[in-house]
Amino acid sequence: MHPSRAYIAKRRDHRKPTLTTGGENEGAASPDRGKRRRGRPPLATGATSVPKASEFIPMRDADNFVAALRYAHSIGREPTQFITFQPRHAPSRTPFNKRRRRLINKLGTWLKDRTGEPAIYVQFREGGKHKGDHLHMLVWVPAAVSAAFIALFEKWVAADSADTPLGTALVIKPVEPGSTLTEKGLRSYGLKQGCDAVRAKYVSSRHQRAPRGKPVLGQRVKVSHSIGVKARGAAGWGGVAAGRGRRPPE
Repeated sequence: MHPSRAYIAKRRDHRKPTLTTGGENEGAASPDRGKRRRGRPPLATGATSVPKASEFIPMRDADNFVAALRYAHSIGREPTQFITFQPRHAPSRTPFNKRRRRLINKLGTWLKDRTGEPAIYVQFREGGKHKGDHLHMLVWVPAAVSAAFIALFEKWVAADSADTPLGTALVIKPVEPGSTLTEKGLRSYGLKQGCDAVRAKYVSSRHQRAPRGKPVLGQRVKVSHSIGVKARGAAGWGGVAAGRGRRPPE
């Protein structure tokens, strides 16, 4: 055999997988070998996913927040209750993010059962220097079930607390109609922890004077699927997170 051909044959043999006596398929080439795996790499056994720290609200999330409120207003379901939950005043061994998800899941299930419609809400979190990480929510609750909703939400918070919550742990106030869209209303308040561009676009001078809070773990601003990008797109709003679709009449 020509020396160059012998060299090529040797290289080919080197690339072939070798079988061992440890098992029937041990050492065999994987059928997925050479294929590109998509998505995030799997977590190691016993590991948990840790959300990233969020310092400011980015413009994309702020635009989505405002578009969701406009859409809720246009379909006659503008938020009617303003919820503030301070977990430091209702201590628990359960991490705050897990408690927050539990509350939102219970809220969504209960409102869907009572109204027959998906829950409508926006949530925004702040990391106060004294209050710590806490949650604000704007929720659409029909007047007929608002008293029952408030009483039940208080029970949900107490059930997840290691001790009796302080009176300041949960504050629920009615929302003045139209205040979620006004320049100086709850829209401005909810976005005051935004980046400089967000504050310049959406936040009033009064709220801009508020001190910067600390970072929080996870996304600062979220909206329910019922008023999110896909819902707005299905309704003819264009499905654009930046809210460039059709707006309600002024």
